[in-house]
Amino acid sequence: MEDAANLKEKLIPSYGPNGKFLMPIKPPAKTSIPVSTRNELSSIRQSLKGYYHLTADIDLSGEEWEPIEGSGKKKFTGIFDGQGHVIHNMTVSGGKPAGLFMGLDKSARIRNVGIEGTKFFIVYNQSLDAGMVCASNTGTVSNCYTEGAISVSVGGCWSNFGGICGHNSGIISYCYNTGVILGTELYNIGGICGFNGGIGTLSYCYNEGNIVSGHERANVGGICGEIFTGTIKGGRATISNCYNIGNMLDLERKDAWWASGICGGLGSDGDIIDCYDLSDSMQTYYEKDKHPEVSDEEINKRFQLAHRND
Repeated sequence: MEDAANLKEKLIPSYGPNGKFLMPIKPPAKTSIPVSTRNELSSIRQSLKGYYHLTADIDLSGEEWEPIEGSGKKKFTGIFDGQGHVIHNMTVSGGKPAGLFMGLDKSARIRNVGIEGTKFFIVYNQSLDAGMVCASNTGTVSNCYTEGAISVSVGGCWSNFGGICGHNSGIISYCYNTGVILGTELYNIGGICGFNGGIGTLSYCYNEGNIVSGHERANVGGICGEIFTGTIKGGRATISNCYNIGNMLDLERKDAWWASGICGGLGSDGDIIDCYDLSDSMQTYYEKDKHPEVSDEEINKRFQLAHRND
């Protein structure tokens, strides 16, 4: 069993070319395809089952990024190894799911990549998922980190937004987020993932980013917005050996639901094991007659404050 001090000491970024990764990085397989430019990165969507590795940092500024997926919304099934390099300045706006990758299949592996300077500004009237590494994951994401900002205003119920991944039912390990996330509607919002469901597992991850919620019934957590196994057999959704030091900034709207340093909404069939909230956040309920509505101007002001403090 990890205690808070030992866990925090273990998860200190010190690996990779920039010293920002949590685990050592092994060389890629000899058959791996090198990627060093935006065009080469984008072309992965033409062969979703390949083995790829970065040989240089890539700057995506200049035009918006289209998340990697195949025709007919096919998911990535291969391996993408960042080799300690960084994807810079990824921008997505409008009404669509967002991430470096759209969806990861069970066989997919994303590892050893940093994502910095991300800006997602999403406005839509239906549910969707967004995370800086991937919108949704049923594969494995490991030894990755994210820095940037996600701002969402989506009308659909139970959208999922997270620093690493929006909707997770796979494995996320040794990852961390320092980016700020703002959600103003009915969402699951978390520093690592918005929703951890099925037999999804989060382990040895941490969040430093501030998370701002503006809806009265949102699930907001430093690691995960909501955890819920549901009808899946063969395991349970789990969060283990994770910690949070980012603040949950509630916009004090009426009837606020769950906000917690680790996980906002905990289903009866999900497990949280050896996790620690080291922030100033407290699990809170708000009562309708005690908290007035907050204006859009106040939401924007608090979002900017959270971003400056991140």
